[in-house]
Amino acid sequence: MVGANSTGALIALIYKKQLLLSNASNKKFDSGQIVNFVQTDAQQLAWLSYMLPMVSTLPFIFLFCVVYLFYVLGWTFVFGFTVLMLGMFTNYKISKAAGKLQKAYMKVQDQRMNLTNETL
Repeated sequence: MVGANSTGALIALIYKKQLLLSNASNKKFDSGQIVNFVQTDAQQLAWLSYMLPMVSTLPFIFLFCVVYLFYVLGWTFVFGFTVLMLGMFTNYKISKAAGKLQKAYMKVQDQRMNLTNETL
């Protein structure tokens, strides 16, 4: 609930600030970038407030699972864990590439929003 409230407040503040600024004084961000801030960056704030408690407990859960699986499966677990780590490394590399593509997409979307706002 806190994440949704803070996201709504942030969106309202960004729009209020955009309405108060004139186009001549706002040289740093154009309207397309401000719309993207509202659509993407403010929503990440809500996601962060939802996921933050899980991040603090995740190391303990992971350690417990590793110890328990080693206890149950023995040395077979080590081979499975190695495969898991290789998969995580591969996922990391793919995520880095996807992040670069997302940044390029956001630049194109900013240009599209600018063009749309200029046309209107």
